Amino acid sequence: MIAEQNLAATVRWPLAVAAAVAILLWPAIYNGFPMVFPDTGAYLSVAWGHYWTMDRSGFYGFFFRPLSFLAPLAQLWLGLTVQAAVIAITILVVCWEMLPRRSLLEGLGVIGALAVFTSLPWHAAQLMPDAFTGVVVLASWLACSRNLSETGTPTLWFATFLTGLLHYTHIPLIVAAVTGTLAIQLLFHSSPVGSVVRRACVAAAVVVAIIGTQVAANGVFLKRWSPAPMGVMFLFARLHEDGLIAPWLSKHCNEGDTPVLCRSEAAFPRDSQELLWGNRSPFLMLILDPTHKDTNPEFLAELRKASYGSILQSPLRFGGSAAEGGFNQFIRFRVLDDECPSICRNPSSALDGWFRDLRPSLLKPLFGSRQLRGDIPKRVFRTVTTPVAAVLLLLVPLAWCGAVRRQDYKSCTLLSAIMFALITNAAVSGALSGVHDRYQSRLIWTAPLGVLLVLLRWHFTTTALLKVEQRDSALNQ
Repeated sequence: MIAEQNLAATVRWPLAVAAAVAILLWPAIYNGFPMVFPDTGAYLSVAWGHYWTMDRSGFYGFFFRPLSFLAPLAQLWLGLTVQAAVIAITILVVCWEMLPRRSLLEGLGVIGALAVFTSLPWHAAQLMPDAFTGVVVLASWLACSRNLSETGTPTLWFATFLTGLLHYTHIPLIVAAVTGTLAIQLLFHSSPVGSVVRRACVAAAVVVAIIGTQVAANGVFLKRWSPAPMGVMFLFARLHEDGLIAPWLSKHCNEGDTPVLCRSEAAFPRDSQELLWGNRSPFLMLILDPTHKDTNPEFLAELRKASYGSILQSPLRFGGSAAEGGFNQFIRFRVLDDECPSICRNPSSALDGWFRDLRPSLLKPLFGSRQLRGDIPKRVFRTVTTPVAAVLLLLVPLAWCGAVRRQDYKSCTLLSAIMFALITNAAVSGALSGVHDRYQSRLIWTAPLGVLLVLLRWHFTTTALLKVEQRDSALNQ
């Protein structure tokens, strides 16, 4: 009997994952091609050619590289399927953790609800590392919620490490999720102090390993021994837009430490995105050397000096603009960015350039997709997903208070990890980059997931208690 049950469980899990993958990929199936973003081409250049990205983590494209033996379209679809499978497995494991002894049908029901009412499927079906932003938070929570000696815990920490490599912003999100989880365990004494300390040490080791791996990869491929070789340009662009750079330059240009920047800053567009990516902006020309094959370390050093100097010169002003940007980012999470089809179809875009240079056979299905034809009714999907996200985001603190009252500390840790991550994601994105819906949209689906699982957990617990009471009452009669 036990062997038959184990066999049934072994069969059910692959079937459940396959069903979840099909559910999560419905936007790509509807689109006729994997969902893309202007940055998609830069990431896939690592998978398709001998490149490593200077301005972002190259590991997302690197993980597609083993599939290069396939036909180009098959490579994308198989990679997308694996991506959705990782997301599905993570959510199912979280469901299993929150709803013990429940069937996989409940987990599929949760995924189905998320696929209809949240931003999750739009990121799961997109060729971008944003698909794993929620996964890295949930994997961090799962790993921190378990004793190190439990079966599967090392696998969860390894999953946190791998997903943490995919985007530079995943590192602070791991720290946030771990902090939210361990703080609750200490506050309510739900885990021994020694166990919490050991989990914190493992989490710190994972973060150090991620940073070290990024430094090593950038050093080997780019000769830049840094975790984010061009990260300072995003900070500079944001500070320039907020008006902090000009006062610092006017005060320090006579010192001669930033000669190129002092000569060129007046020609920079004020808008951070125009400065970073605009065709007429001289910014990138100054960052790249004349051969366009390497970064200009001298100019990057000038950007770093001006950025850090302007923050130190006006810390209160920087703090105010960072807080404002973080708040605006926290409440901006609409699905389906406005960059496609307009920018994605632009012949000068990175998406068009990389596809045309490395995989021209994909141009026809790419430009024939609903997304690039502009045939996806964004307003309809936003009308459904945005209010759901907003309402359930407001319910997170209420559910947390209910969990405290019930002494349900596992629910407290999950909700705390999610809220800490959402706040950190908004703060990092809003303070150091521009405010865009996709930055928060990639993670906002975890709020509905957390609230839904907590409510289901309480429902099943109450139902089980009622059954026990009814059984005891029947026996007493």
